[in-house]
Amino acid sequence: MKKILFIAIAIILAIPFINVPAFADSASISLSKSNVLINNQVTVTVNYSSNLSLYTTAGTLTFNSSVLKYVSGGSSVSGSTVSLYKDLNGEQRTSFSIVFTAIAEGSSSISARIDGSDGNTKGSASSSTVVKVSKPAPSSNANLSSLKIDGVDISPAFSQDNTTYSASVANSVESVSIKATAAGSGSTVTGIGDKSLNEGDNSFAITVTAPSGAKKTYTLNIRRRLEGEFTVEELLTVTVNAEQKKICSDISALPVINGFTQTSTTYKDVQVGVLKDSEEKYTLYYLTDENGENPKLYTDGHFELIPMLTFAEKSLIVEHAENTTTVPADYKITDFELNGKKLKAFAFKDDSMKDFYIICCFDGESREYYLYDSLTGVIARYPIFASLLNAKPVSKETPTLINQFKSLPLVFKAIMASCPLLLLAVIILAVLIIVSRKRGRRGYGGYDSDFNLNGYNLDLSAKYIDSDK
Repeated sequence: MKKILFIAIAIILAIPFINVPAFADSASISLSKSNVLINNQVTVTVNYSSNLSLYTTAGTLTFNSSVLKYVSGGSSVSGSTVSLYKDLNGEQRTSFSIVFTAIAEGSSSISARIDGSDGNTKGSASSSTVVKVSKPAPSSNANLSSLKIDGVDISPAFSQDNTTYSASVANSVESVSIKATAAGSGSTVTGIGDKSLNEGDNSFAITVTAPSGAKKTYTLNIRRRLEGEFTVEELLTVTVNAEQKKICSDISALPVINGFTQTSTTYKDVQVGVLKDSEEKYTLYYLTDENGENPKLYTDGHFELIPMLTFAEKSLIVEHAENTTTVPADYKITDFELNGKKLKAFAFKDDSMKDFYIICCFDGESREYYLYDSLTGVIARYPIFASLLNAKPVSKETPTLINQFKSLPLVFKAIMASCPLLLLAVIILAVLIIVSRKRGRRGYGGYDSDFNLNGYNLDLSAKYIDSDK
């Protein structure tokens, strides 16, 4: 008996020194949120630890599929069970993150069981928790996310915090369609749809009612203009080549071309900004497309697009060639097109220069002639042409004696003018000489008794009397 007791005491004392493997696996579950609203997500994290050097972990997680919907994080899902698996490299801890979406009001128990193995020995642990899903509180969002009228602009631009808007329509518009969208889910909107318009001012209330009962009212004032009443925008809308253009009333931010200054003028009782040159030959308007973009310069009147070229950082307005008949030799007047506009210009008669034009350009202060290459768009000053254009034309008529006389120097004109007088003097002198000779032949002492005068014979009875007797 004493021997048995001795052995038992020895065994008890030796137990602390005996190396017996001990297993201490554990598992825990944490939630990103324990109370979830419908349509929100919750992340379930399963943590597992062991004193083994783990090579694999595997397990399952169960949930209430009528309350939660699996999203991601597991190896696979079947019904309300998510399979978990992970290969490890001798680690003693691991975790799994599984994402769910709350789909219905209620609660869901989350239970997880994880098994770990070091290749020879297995460990196991489990844990559980509960997720509660509830309906969100009724929304009190009574804002609009949009408000518009089909085909009509409202002012100012829509903002959910602004509750008053205005619009204007032509007298011919008898009704409009108002459309609006609530910003909050479940909110209702009243006061929208097709609305009849009276002439003059019309006011419409658009009311938003939130699920919580909160309300907000937006007011839309629409003016149906009277007969002959136009908006500024309508007055400043013009048609150019079958396209709608808008006249810019404010051009302070737009460029000013050289030689021009910004000023203003009245167009249909509206003050608009324009550019004018020092000569005030041009009044230029900035016109945009119907969207208010791409401003370009146009002349007044019929609003023709200004044909312009750039030379040495200067903007040149291309003008029609002068209407003149004094076309220099080797040149001709012809048509050419620039920026969609047909213009008169001078061209060379030589076909080898058919792509070149001599154009007249105005830089806001003066006019000069330029040589323009229509193929490359290159432009260069051509001052010699002004001299050719102003040169005195040569007449193509057959020269006359008068024209030849006019072309003689003054000294020759004087000599030729005196020739008739000299000729007359010579004739008179010749007559006197002839008469003198006839008298010499007859002598001074007597006359011939038979002297015929105009066919009559006259008998001169006077006898020659010798003076010496």
